[in-house]
Amino acid sequence: MNNFVFLFVIALCGTRVSSLNVERTNRIAGGESAKPGEFPYVISLQEISQLSTYTRGHRCGGAMVTARHAVTSASCVHDRTENGQFVVINATAYRVFAGSFNLSVDSADRNRNIEKITVHPDYRPNTPYVNDIAVITLVGEFPNSVVGTIPLAVSEPTQDQGSICQAAGWGSQNGTSSASTQLMHRNKTVFDQAVCKGVYSTPVPGFTQINVENSMMCALNPLSPSCEGDLGNPLVCNWYLTGILVHHRNDCSLGVGSFPEVYTRISSFRSWIERTSGASTFQPGMAVLGLICIVQIVTAKVLQ
Repeated sequence: MNNFVFLFVIALCGTRVSSLNVERTNRIAGGESAKPGEFPYVISLQEISQLSTYTRGHRCGGAMVTARHAVTSASCVHDRTENGQFVVINATAYRVFAGSFNLSVDSADRNRNIEKITVHPDYRPNTPYVNDIAVITLVGEFPNSVVGTIPLAVSEPTQDQGSICQAAGWGSQNGTSSASTQLMHRNKTVFDQAVCKGVYSTPVPGFTQINVENSMMCALNPLSPSCEGDLGNPLVCNWYLTGILVHHRNDCSLGVGSFPEVYTRISSFRSWIERTSGASTFQPGMAVLGLICIVQIVTAKVLQ
């Protein structure tokens, strides 16, 4: 236990502490309320038979990467049967809701039924959080006037230790409910990878040890921990989808968290996501640079 405390102190000292000071004004437990039009790519995976409930059947989160495809965690789309077997949920029993700041602001343009769910072929439910990613294909596209998409992270520099990223989702605002009807968001600071590995490999009574692989990443906001219903939530760094939440160990009823949260690292699965969904890693800045180069080459040829 002393090793864990030591590792955690190092982690806090290694991050930019100033970035963890969250403005208290109008602060809602679990984060800040999203405004209309913010985070149009964030989804709520909803059980259709539970749409009449207060939380609209919310199961977990995710992000739209094309007008017809969402990325979430594989653990989000698995159920455990009575005999202990893990099975993928019935796609026809669920729908995807997006493009709104409140679950009650529903319309035909904000929900789509699901055609299929594709789980990463190397995901094994009995090996938690490894290759923990899935793509949801919808029966039809969302209109881009209502629902947005987020590009996939391309390279590691967007995920440096201490980077400030944003997470948004419909998870509970406390420890007593399963979801929030209000879309919430909060800043997260990317955690040192080696320290995160040490934290989760250290035995802690009541918790399972985790092997944090390089295809995972960690982030934390100690004043705004993730909660129930936040599984699958997107972590966005520099306007790129960088991670998908797969594990949090904190007691969100306390309103604070000391354990870093574990995310699937999107850049490690970019090729698979692209093959499965056709999602783009298009970078406007690179396109502009390419165009400038072409113009310079053509101009040089003309002046010769």
